[in-house]
Order: sequence, then C-alpha cells, then structure tokens
Amino acid sequence: MNTVFEPSLLFISENDWANPAIRDRFILHLLDNIKNIYEYSICNVYWSQRYEELLWNHPQLPPWRVDRDWKIILIPQIYKYLSQLQLYVNDQDLLIDSCNVTPNMGCRHSRTEALEHFLQLIHLMRIRNEEIFVSLGIENKEDYLFSCKCHPEILKTIFIRNSLDWLKYIDLEEKLWGTLKDSEKFNMAIEITSIKTFEKGKKDFKYQFMCSDKFRESIIEEREHRGKILFSITKRLLLTEAEAVKDAGLQDESIKSQDNTRRFRVTKSVRIHYIYSGEGKIIFTEYLPEGKHDEGLS
Repeated sequence: MNTVFEPSLLFISENDWANPAIRDRFILHLLDNIKNIYEYSICNVYWSQRYEELLWNHPQLPPWRVDRDWKIILIPQIYKYLSQLQLYVNDQDLLIDSCNVTPNMGCRHSRTEALEHFLQLIHLMRIRNEEIFVSLGIENKEDYLFSCKCHPEILKTIFIRNSLDWLKYIDLEEKLWGTLKDSEKFNMAIEITSIKTFEKGKKDFKYQFMCSDKFRESIIEEREHRGKILFSITKRLLLTEAEAVKDAGLQDESIKSQDNTRRFRVTKSVRIHYIYSGEGKIIFTEYLPEGKHDEGLS
C-alpha cells in the first residue's frame, strides 16, 4: 500500500499561516507525517508532475515556500523526505476523470486546483482498484467517501489523521529488527509497541530502561519470538513489580541464585533477565531463548 497526500497536508492559507498556533500545528503535522513514512519505510507517496508544479514552481506558492525565515528551515527537510518517497504516476492517466468526495473537504488554503488534482489521483486509484492510505491535513478529519459514476465499487482507503496513526503500519519484526542493536532504535521499537498494542505512550512507563550490549546482541539473532519479545518488554515497563508478579503472562520473579536479578516470561520456555539500577530504572541484561538453561524452569 502507498499513500496520497490530501492538499491541506501540503498547503495552508496566508491567513492561517499568519496565526502562529495554526501555523505551528500545520508544520508539525506535515513534518511528523513525512518523517514517520520515511524513517520507518512504511510506504511511498503517489506523486505527479502537477503536484510538483503546484508545490515548487507555481506563481502562487505555499506560504512556507516564500516566508524568508521559515523556508530556510522547512524546504531542506521537506524536500529531503519527499524526494525519496515520491512514486510518480503518469499525468496523462489523471485526465480521464475525477472522484466526488462526501462530505466536502475543507479548502481554506484556496488551492482548488490542488483539491481537483487530488481527486483525480484518487480516481486513478479507483481505476487500479488499489487500496491506499489517505494522509489528511489538520483541516480535514472526517470519514470521507470517494465516488464516481464509472466505478460502483467502494475504494478501499485507510485515513491517516494523526502522524501517530502510521505507527500501526510499521513492520517492527522484519524491517526494523536488524537495527535494534542501536539503543535509540530499540527504545523507539518499545515505544511504538506501547502505542500499537497497549494504546499507551512513553509517559505511561513505570520505569526508565536501558539494555546491556549482551542483551541487544542476543535478541538480534531471534527469529521466532520477535513480536512476543517486544510485547513482553513493553508490558513489563507498563506494570509495577507487584502487578508484573501477579500477571499470568509475565510471572515476574526474583532469581534466588543471582542477587538483584529478576526475570519474566516471553513464552513458557523463554525468559528475559533484568536488574534494577537505582530508583525507577530497569536494565535488561540477558535474553534466554528456548533450549538455553535458566534455573528453575520446568
């Protein structure tokens, strides 16, 4: 699946740009969306020569393209990400027809030609019968229905209203697993799992955490239980020790033969060891896969 950008993700009116609160929301929403798509290799962005012209070479450019202070900051970032995500369609294919949209989409940016072109892109997806993400701007948040006379079937769409919505579609177990030796990437994977699986964020963690080099190196080799590893670690961070001990899945417990070391379950025969490091901090020290001896396991 790939995505089509709804125009209010890219365009903003002069009046809205002059309002610092709206301007800042617009910038953050745009940058967070394209960064998430790029950094997590989620999909490509369907693009056309017409969109390119409207964004970069049109007589009426978006305010962020002409604002002397902001363009220095924004243009390099937006171009960097977009240029590597764009998947061009043939503009001639867009001239066949366009879709109607219900309810009507807001167009405060007054770029009606951009909205018309967007609906042509959507129509092309209908011709292809291709399921797509539709990345919405801050102005448009409804469940939209795209229709046309020539195609009675409903276009399959997933609407992205918030940049965090992209996290549901990140392939942690395949695309990102090999990067988890990097502590920042590992922390990111745990935070994403918290949002995707538990609908909670980093602020809900009961502990700060870090991983020993030995721990990260050992989980990189894992093939079968990747999802369960991320699930179990995230769950442990969201629970107090007392809650983790009572949890039927984790069954957190101390290891009598190892001072200060505790363990919890990933599966019936797979464990993760950890220690406390000061108040409110956990260090994951060892991953014990199936077949590796761990005292006290049946």
